[in-house]
Order: sequence, then C-alpha cells, then structure tokens
Amino acid sequence: MKKVKVSFDTWIQLLGMLGVLGGLVFVGLEMQQTQNIALAEQQQTRMQTWIGIVNVFTETGLDWQDIIAGNVTEENDFAYSNVTHQLLWAMENDFIQNKLGLMSESSWQARLVSMEIIYNTCRNRPIFAARIGMLDPEFVQLLTSFTDECAAE
Repeated sequence: MKKVKVSFDTWIQLLGMLGVLGGLVFVGLEMQQTQNIALAEQQQTRMQTWIGIVNVFTETGLDWQDIIAGNVTEENDFAYSNVTHQLLWAMENDFIQNKLGLMSESSWQARLVSMEIIYNTCRNRPIFAARIGMLDPEFVQLLTSFTDECAAE
C-alpha cells in the first residue's frame, strides 16, 4: 500500500472550500428567516389595516357588521360605498403581496374566498365598474375569473 502525501496547500484549499460551503448554508438559512419575518410583517400590516377600518366605523357610530352584511340605510349608504372602495384596495394589495411571495398559501386561499364573496355582492358592482381601469390588470383578471353570480340577477 502506497502512502499518498497531501501538501499543505491542498489542505488549505479544502478548508477554504468547506468555509465557503458553510457560508452558503448560513446565507440560505438567513434568507429563509428573512422571508418568514417579511411574511409576519405583512400579516401584521394587514391586521392593522382592518382594525383601522373597523375603528373608523366605531368612531362614526356605525356597526361594521351591519355595513359588511349589507344592512344599508340611506344614512349609512356612504359608509357602505367607502367600505367597498377600501375592500378593493385591500384585495388588490393582498393580490400583489401574494404575487411577490409575501403571503402564506393558507392566507392567500382564505383571501381568495373572501374576494369571491365580495366580488359576488352585486351591490358592489358599480364601484368595481368605476375602478376597474385603476386596478392591476392581473387582479382584474382574477376577479372576473370567479363565477359571476350577479349576471344571473
């Protein structure tokens, strides 16, 4: 059996390559952690937005649940219209956040369900029609891909 002699330079190169490999693994783990932090921050921002919307109703003496359920009177019709505009902005933002990978799949699936319900609230259609040109075309395509329950009415 012949002994193989390994030079000192070869050992240095091996250690250097192992150091680079370890650094790459560390960077990958840091990137994953950063992605998780970004997802959590986006969820926090969405939650704060919704709390802000509900707080506005509280401050004006209107019941969020009544408005969102469509219990609209002549006195609070403006509030319903404003909520629909806010919902459109929030839904478009959720669409873009998902497209950028800043939303978990389970959150996105839940948002899709609510988007379809809001889109198929026929009272909202005039506002959608007025805003359609101001929305991301891919988002509009998503909305119009839902089964149109208002067309039957």
